[in-house]
Amino acid sequence: MPMKTKYEFESVLSFTAVSVIAILMMVLWSLVLAWPVQLLWNWLVPGIFGLGKITFFQAFGLKVLLGLTLGKVTIEDKRKKDC
Repeated sequence: MPMKTKYEFESVLSFTAVSVIAILMMVLWSLVLAWPVQLLWNWLVPGIFGLGKITFFQAFGLKVLLGLTLGKVTIEDKRKKDC
């Protein structure tokens, strides 16, 4: 098996670094968005449905669960349907 050149090694290393940074940024962004989920839940749900308040990490888990089950929910542009 031939040895990888310096350029190939740097390319793999930079791809790995970018991948790790992207995953860390997604986790950080999910943590940031868990705070509004917690605030809205604790403001609305106990009064409307009589359920208890949730912690920050429960809100994070709820956000992750909804992200996994619902995925990316978007409204398609009508121009794309016409083509």
